[in-house]
Amino acid sequence: MAYHNAGYLRLELRVAGITKGKVVKSIIKEMGLDAMLAYMGDDLTDEDAFNALRERGLSVLVRDSRRETAADLWVKPPQELLQFLEKWIEYGG
Repeated sequence: MAYHNAGYLRLELRVAGITKGKVVKSIIKEMGLDAMLAYMGDDLTDEDAFNALRERGLSVLVRDSRRETAADLWVKPPQELLQFLEKWIEYGG
């Protein structure tokens, strides 16, 4: 699938019928209940993954401007993202 978004031309390849949300659910199942999980994404194709992670991990929207999202947290790159990652590592993520 190719699409245009905010001045960028992106090419995204996907397997038919497989969404980012389905992949997240599969990872949750494989990792078990003790795993600390976070998913970071920047566009609308990440919303199903944010929803799949609900109440099981932390979902983070990473982009310059805030928008309506299912993500738990919004961070601006690069500085806020780097701070988030440092804290995630510090607290055992």
